[in-house]
Amino acid sequence: MAGSLSPFARRVVTRLRLRISETELRALSSAGGLVKSITRETLAMYLVRAMQLAPLAQSLTSYPMSFADTTSISASLQPYVYLLNM
Repeated sequence: MAGSLSPFARRVVTRLRLRISETELRALSSAGGLVKSITRETLAMYLVRAMQLAPLAQSLTSYPMSFADTTSISASLQPYVYLLNM
């Protein structure tokens, strides 16, 4: 499994230290996600993970936000959006 990623992809994951698992990277690649745009909430998740704050995001129990589109943010990604807006 580990050998199925290209050397370039392995270097990208290692150098950026985004803590993206090989499984996540493979899923993104097969779905065309590496060449398509992503949502703001997904970007928030990757940024929080890159800043190594994912454990904090996962431990939050409330995350009040006053965005006009707050109800459209996926419930599982709201803690990540909240942390970037603090």
